[in-house]
Amino acid sequence: MIFTTRLALASTFLLGFSTLSTSATAEAIRINSTCEVGDCPNPGVLGIGTSLTTPFDFTYTFANTDSYRLQGNLFTTNQATTFLLQITDFVVSYEGNTSGFASSTDVLVSDFLQGIDSAQAYRAGFESIGGVFGPGLGLASGASGQVSFAGNSLPMLGPFTPPPAPFSESYQGPVTIPRGNILLDYQYTLTFGSGSETGSSIELNPTQPTAVTPEPATWTLMGSGFIGLVGLLRRCTSS
Repeated sequence: MIFTTRLALASTFLLGFSTLSTSATAEAIRINSTCEVGDCPNPGVLGIGTSLTTPFDFTYTFANTDSYRLQGNLFTTNQATTFLLQITDFVVSYEGNTSGFASSTDVLVSDFLQGIDSAQAYRAGFESIGGVFGPGLGLASGASGQVSFAGNSLPMLGPFTPPPAPFSESYQGPVTIPRGNILLDYQYTLTFGSGSETGSSIELNPTQPTAVTPEPATWTLMGSGFIGLVGLLRRCTSS
Protein backbone atom coordinates (compact mmCIF):
# COMPACT_ATOMS: atom_id res chain seq x y z
CA MET A 1 0.00 0.00 0.00
CA ILE A 2 1.46 3.25 -1.12
CA PHE A 3 0.91 6.93 -0.78
CA THR A 4 2.40 10.19 -2.10
CA THR A 5 1.78 13.80 -1.11
CA ARG A 6 0.45 16.87 -2.82
CA LEU A 7 2.57 19.90 -2.31
CA ALA A 8 1.70 23.41 -1.24
CA LEU A 9 4.72 25.50 -2.11
CA ALA A 10 6.21 27.51 0.73
CA SER A 11 7.96 30.83 0.37
CA THR A 12 11.10 29.31 1.88
CA PHE A 13 12.06 27.18 -1.13
CA LEU A 14 15.75 27.48 -1.87
CA LEU A 15 16.95 28.25 -5.38
CA GLY A 16 20.48 27.90 -6.69
CA PHE A 17 23.25 28.25 -4.14
CA SER A 18 22.22 29.04 -0.60
CA THR A 19 23.87 30.23 2.58
CA LEU A 20 22.46 27.27 4.54
CA SER A 21 25.12 25.11 6.15
CA THR A 22 25.43 21.56 4.81
CA SER A 23 26.56 20.41 8.27
CA ALA A 24 22.91 20.46 9.38
CA THR A 25 21.00 17.39 8.20
CA ALA A 26 17.77 17.25 10.21
CA GLU A 27 14.54 16.54 8.38
CA ALA A 28 11.36 18.46 9.30
CA ILE A 29 7.60 17.76 9.31
CA ARG A 30 4.88 20.42 9.24
CA ILE A 31 1.14 19.82 9.77
CA ASN A 32 -1.28 22.58 8.75
CA SER A 33 1.45 25.24 9.13
CA THR A 34 2.47 23.92 12.58
CA CYS A 35 6.00 22.55 12.80
CA GLU A 36 5.87 19.16 14.59
CA VAL A 37 9.36 17.77 13.89
CA GLY A 38 12.63 19.63 13.31
CA ASP A 39 13.09 23.23 12.15
CA CYS A 40 10.51 23.73 9.40
CA PRO A 41 11.51 27.27 8.32
CA ASN A 42 15.13 26.09 7.98
CA PRO A 43 15.32 22.30 7.56
CA GLY A 44 18.81 20.83 7.50
CA VAL A 45 20.77 20.37 4.28
CA LEU A 46 21.83 16.79 3.51
CA GLY A 47 25.35 16.58 2.10
CA ILE A 48 26.36 14.45 -0.87
CA GLY A 49 26.95 10.79 0.00
CA THR A 50 24.83 10.87 3.14
CA SER A 51 21.45 9.49 4.22
CA LEU A 52 19.09 10.20 7.10
CA THR A 53 16.15 8.35 8.69
CA THR A 54 13.70 10.09 11.02
CA PRO A 55 11.03 7.99 12.78
CA PHE A 56 8.05 10.08 13.90
CA ASP A 57 5.09 9.53 16.23
CA PHE A 58 3.05 12.51 17.43
CA THR A 59 -0.52 13.73 17.92
CA TYR A 60 -2.11 16.69 16.15
CA THR A 61 -5.27 18.25 17.64
CA PHE A 62 -7.59 20.63 15.79
CA ALA A 63 -9.27 23.61 17.48
CA ASN A 64 -12.51 21.56 17.46
CA THR A 65 -10.61 19.00 19.67
CA ASP A 66 -10.59 16.30 16.95
CA SER A 67 -7.29 14.51 17.56
CA TYR A 68 -5.08 12.48 15.16
CA ARG A 69 -2.01 10.33 15.67
CA LEU A 70 0.63 10.37 12.91
CA GLN A 71 3.28 7.64 12.81
CA GLY A 72 5.86 6.56 10.26
CA ASN A 73 9.41 6.93 8.97
CA LEU A 74 10.97 9.61 6.79
CA PHE A 75 14.08 8.59 4.83
CA THR A 76 16.24 10.84 2.63
CA THR A 77 19.41 9.97 0.72
CA ASN A 78 21.68 12.19 -1.40
CA GLN A 79 24.07 10.38 -3.72
CA ALA A 80 26.34 11.54 -6.53
CA THR A 81 23.77 11.37 -9.34
CA THR A 82 20.42 11.01 -7.55
CA PHE A 83 18.58 12.00 -4.44
CA LEU A 84 15.28 10.69 -3.11
CA LEU A 85 12.86 10.91 -0.22
CA GLN A 86 10.69 8.06 1.05
CA ILE A 87 7.86 8.11 3.60
CA THR A 88 7.08 4.59 4.80
CA ASP A 89 4.69 2.98 7.27
CA PHE A 90 2.79 6.26 7.47
CA VAL A 91 -0.46 5.78 9.41
CA VAL A 92 -2.83 8.61 10.37
CA SER A 93 -5.51 7.57 12.90
CA TYR A 94 -8.46 9.47 14.34
CA GLU A 95 -8.35 9.27 18.16
CA GLY A 96 -11.61 11.04 19.00
CA ASN A 97 -12.40 14.38 20.65
CA THR A 98 -13.43 15.87 23.97
CA SER A 99 -16.63 17.53 22.73
CA GLY A 100 -18.81 14.43 22.87
CA PHE A 101 -19.99 15.07 19.31
CA ALA A 102 -19.17 13.32 16.04
CA SER A 103 -15.99 14.43 14.32
CA SER A 104 -16.00 17.39 11.96
CA THR A 105 -14.49 17.27 8.48
CA ASP A 106 -10.76 17.60 9.16
CA VAL A 107 -8.03 18.23 6.56
CA LEU A 108 -4.43 17.42 7.48
CA VAL A 109 -1.81 18.92 5.16
CA SER A 110 1.49 17.20 5.95
CA ASP A 111 4.74 18.64 4.54
CA PHE A 112 7.89 16.50 4.73
CA LEU A 113 10.86 18.82 4.29
CA GLN A 114 14.56 18.24 3.63
CA GLY A 115 17.30 20.43 2.23
CA ILE A 116 19.62 18.80 -0.34
CA ASP A 117 23.13 19.85 -1.37
CA SER A 118 23.10 19.16 -5.10
CA ALA A 119 26.35 19.26 -7.06
CA GLN A 120 24.53 18.66 -10.34
CA ALA A 121 21.64 20.16 -12.28
CA TYR A 122 18.70 17.79 -12.77
CA ARG A 123 16.18 17.40 -15.54
CA ALA A 124 13.76 14.60 -14.51
CA GLY A 125 11.77 13.75 -11.42
CA PHE A 126 9.65 10.89 -10.14
CA GLU A 127 6.85 10.69 -7.59
CA SER A 128 4.52 7.91 -6.42
CA ILE A 129 1.56 7.50 -4.13
CA GLY A 130 -0.23 4.51 -2.67
CA GLY A 131 -2.20 3.41 0.35
CA VAL A 132 -5.48 2.11 1.69
CA PHE A 133 -8.47 3.64 3.49
CA GLY A 134 -9.37 1.93 6.75
CA PRO A 135 -12.96 1.27 7.88
CA GLY A 136 -15.07 3.86 9.70
CA LEU A 137 -14.15 6.93 7.65
CA GLY A 138 -16.83 9.55 7.11
CA LEU A 139 -18.18 10.61 3.75
CA ALA A 140 -15.97 12.93 1.67
CA SER A 141 -12.75 11.41 3.06
CA GLY A 142 -9.83 11.33 0.66
CA ALA A 143 -6.12 11.65 -0.02
CA SER A 144 -3.83 13.27 -2.58
CA GLY A 145 -0.13 13.99 -2.97
CA GLN A 146 2.42 16.11 -4.78
CA VAL A 147 6.13 16.88 -4.59
CA SER A 148 8.14 20.02 -5.18
CA PHE A 149 11.86 20.44 -5.84
CA ALA A 150 13.16 23.95 -5.15
CA GLY A 151 9.73 25.38 -5.88
CA ASN A 152 9.18 23.34 -9.07
CA SER A 153 6.15 21.07 -8.63
CA LEU A 154 5.33 17.77 -10.27
CA PRO A 155 1.62 17.07 -10.95
CA MET A 156 -0.81 16.22 -8.17
CA LEU A 157 -1.48 12.51 -7.71
CA GLY A 158 -5.08 11.76 -6.77
CA PRO A 159 -7.35 12.70 -5.15
CA PHE A 160 -8.39 9.22 -4.06
CA THR A 161 -11.54 8.41 -2.09
CA PRO A 162 -12.79 5.32 -0.18
CA PRO A 163 -13.73 2.40 -0.32
CA PRO A 164 -10.76 0.78 1.38
CA ALA A 165 -9.39 -0.95 -1.72
CA PRO A 166 -5.68 -0.17 -2.22
CA PHE A 167 -4.87 2.77 -4.48
CA SER A 168 -1.68 3.83 -6.22
CA GLU A 169 -0.41 6.21 -8.89
CA SER A 170 2.96 7.44 -10.08
CA TYR A 171 4.39 10.11 -12.37
CA GLN A 172 7.73 10.58 -14.09
CA GLY A 173 8.52 13.67 -16.08
CA PRO A 174 10.72 16.70 -16.69
CA VAL A 175 11.60 19.16 -13.95
CA THR A 176 14.31 21.83 -13.90
CA ILE A 177 16.45 21.85 -10.75
CA PRO A 178 19.60 24.00 -10.50
CA ARG A 179 22.70 22.89 -8.64
CA GLY A 180 23.26 24.16 -5.11
CA ASN A 181 21.23 23.85 -1.91
CA ILE A 182 17.58 23.17 -2.70
CA LEU A 183 14.48 22.39 -0.66
CA LEU A 184 12.57 19.17 -1.22
CA ASP A 185 8.93 19.31 -0.04
CA TYR A 186 6.76 16.21 -0.14
CA GLN A 187 3.17 17.03 0.81
CA TYR A 188 0.16 14.84 1.61
CA THR A 189 -3.37 16.20 1.88
CA LEU A 190 -5.57 13.82 3.91
CA THR A 191 -9.26 14.47 4.55
CA PHE A 192 -11.22 12.69 7.28
CA GLY A 193 -14.91 13.27 6.55
CA SER A 194 -17.34 14.35 9.25
CA GLY A 195 -18.61 11.47 11.36
CA SER A 196 -15.36 9.46 11.09
CA GLU A 197 -15.27 6.85 13.82
CA THR A 198 -12.62 6.69 16.52
CA GLY A 199 -9.88 4.39 15.24
CA SER A 200 -10.56 5.09 11.56
CA SER A 201 -7.35 5.57 9.60
CA ILE A 202 -5.59 6.19 6.32
CA GLU A 203 -2.56 3.96 5.87
CA LEU A 204 0.22 5.10 3.58
CA ASN A 205 3.17 3.04 2.42
CA PRO A 206 2.90 0.11 4.83
CA THR A 207 5.03 -2.13 2.60
CA GLN A 208 8.80 -2.30 2.26
CA PRO A 209 10.27 0.51 0.11
CA THR A 210 12.53 -0.22 -2.85
CA ALA A 211 15.47 1.57 -4.42
CA VAL A 212 15.48 3.86 -7.43
CA THR A 213 18.39 3.69 -9.87
CA PRO A 214 19.07 6.31 -12.56
CA GLU A 215 19.75 5.48 -16.19
CA PRO A 216 20.82 7.91 -18.93
CA ALA A 217 17.30 9.24 -19.45
CA THR A 218 14.93 7.19 -17.31
CA TRP A 219 14.20 5.91 -13.80
CA THR A 220 14.20 2.17 -13.13
CA LEU A 221 12.08 0.98 -10.20
CA MET A 222 13.75 -2.00 -8.56
CA GLY A 223 11.25 -4.54 -7.25
CA SER A 224 7.63 -3.84 -6.38
CA GLY A 225 5.65 -1.98 -3.79
CA PHE A 226 7.55 1.31 -3.93
CA ILE A 227 5.90 3.97 -1.80
CA GLY A 228 6.08 7.53 -0.70
CA LEU A 229 8.98 7.98 -3.06
CA VAL A 230 10.41 10.95 -4.87
CA GLY A 231 13.71 11.41 -6.65
CA LEU A 232 15.67 13.20 -9.32
CA LEU A 233 17.82 12.19 -12.26
CA ARG A 234 21.01 14.07 -13.07
CA ARG A 235 21.14 16.06 -16.30
CA CYS A 236 22.80 14.02 -19.04
CA THR A 237 25.72 15.70 -20.83
CA SER A 238 27.80 14.76 -23.85
CA SER A 239 31.29 15.77 -24.78
